[in-house]
Amino acid sequence: HILEANYQKNQPRARNKDVEKLKEDGVQLMREAHERDPQNLGRLINYAQILLFNEQKEQARQVVVDIEKRMFEEFGTSDEILKLIRLISSVEAPEKGEILEVEARKALRERISRLCLAAFEARPDDLRIKFAYGQSLASLGQNDEALAVFEQIHEIEILDTPVEASIKTNVKQQALINQVNLTLNRAAKILDRKQRET
Repeated sequence: HILEANYQKNQPRARNKDVEKLKEDGVQLMREAHERDPQNLGRLINYAQILLFNEQKEQARQVVVDIEKRMFEEFGTSDEILKLIRLISSVEAPEKGEILEVEARKALRERISRLCLAAFEARPDDLRIKFAYGQSLASLGQNDEALAVFEQIHEIEILDTPVEASIKTNVKQQALINQVNLTLNRAAKILDRKQRET
């Protein structure tokens, strides 16, 4: 329903009433799926994403707060943790044309950093979680700590994957290592520039 609504709204003869009905049906289906299995974090995350897509930001914010509380009690999968981080940023983002106050931006970064730290402590060997943790440290201006985390990731070589690992996981990890390399190169250039200036 949601995908069809997204397709229909971009068509020249789309009727707003039909598009809105598809969106409402999609939200209702996700709500029912969540009610059937309220312990399923994946469904709850999908529900929050659907609410955001339907511009129901306040309802999505409430769902995200619930997910966040549950995540601190028992961490979900790495994908669920990373989706939650993106959801927090989305539900707290300012409306178009508005700017978050400095204190609100700082509070948002600290909130995400607490989640990343807890996730990192729960899954210290997960490269994507480790990278998110490094990014959260950098966003708080803790550059030395962030660089230390990025350097740890940089030193890891993926020579082969375990039999049960999927191609998708391998590709994500390789992409992550490339992203870390770029971040380290940029940081090294900035450090070199600062050393030349002094």
